Amino acid sequence: LDRAAADIALLARSEDIVLGLAADPADERLRAMLDAARRHDLLTVALVGGGGVGPGGAPSVDHCLGVASRDPQLVKECNVTTYHLLWELVHVFLDTPGDPPTDAPTTGVEALYPFLYGGSHPVGEVLAAVAASTIEKVKEVMDLRAVTGTDLAEGLVACAEELGAAFRAGATLWTFGNGG
Repeated sequence: LDRAAADIALLARSEDIVLGLAADPADERLRAMLDAARRHDLLTVALVGGGGVGPGGAPSVDHCLGVASRDPQLVKECNVTTYHLLWELVHVFLDTPGDPPTDAPTTGVEALYPFLYGGSHPVGEVLAAVAASTIEKVKEVMDLRAVTGTDLAEGLVACAEELGAAFRAGATLWTFGNGG
């Protein structure tokens, strides 16, 4: 814990952000890191379980997004989805030079990355588009997971059983891909 605070004191710049993720909002390491960041006036964000509140209350942060569950696997899954949504919102909609386009296409890749294709929109329209995109993305993720659970349940169980047996026998898992 002291090392994390020392790293922040040594390396952090005023424009930096600390994003803490934990299943338990009372996690001592999470709170220590976020407290150190707050002492240096950094932007702090916590993605946590338990609805965002644990013993001692919610972490002292600028933004706390809490999953209403204490199941660490569910919290992790929700936090990953939330992180990806935040990344998309910031980088696709908000973190671009210039104004958003007025003449951007409504379909294709151009519609996914409107700021890359010129023009401008009033800020209110952009924020409304961001809100609509967020709701649609969460719905897509939920629908995909429901279909995956229903359509692939038998194959997933068989695969998990075989993987488990391989791991118990000492296997190593090698993964590769493009991250998408």
